[in-house]
Amino acid sequence: MKKRGAGNGESRKRRLTELHRYLSTLRNFMLLAHWELSVREGVDDDDSVLEVEVGDTLRHFTVSVGASFWTLTAQDQREYCVHELIHVHLEALEHALIDAVKAHLPDAAYQVALASHRRANEFATDALARACAEKFPLPSSALR
Repeated sequence: MKKRGAGNGESRKRRLTELHRYLSTLRNFMLLAHWELSVREGVDDDDSVLEVEVGDTLRHFTVSVGASFWTLTAQDQREYCVHELIHVHLEALEHALIDAVKAHLPDAAYQVALASHRRANEFATDALARACAEKFPLPSSALR
């Protein structure tokens, strides 16, 4: 079951629209302007603030919003948004790893390699987001 944000339907829709607008601005700064963006409410992991899924179709990604996102400071919202957009850039690395090694390793070894890659990718994404986020505009107060 997906978590839903607080507030009535119209308020949630307004905030999602504003988040889409903000992510579109960041997308342009981060050289992802040619990518199609969708925003939806609800995350797969109840502890997640934001999640990104890069689609199988060419140049499309979806950002899913957890309920806790709306309670963050503008600085933290910006950092989470930048973090997820960095993942869009780095998604190709995971696909390259899968393509290069999956057929050549036993499943257990492949799973260890993939988990190690994902952990390192997350640490790198965190560091890049912290370093870069302050260069981008803050979201409007409509996101809180």
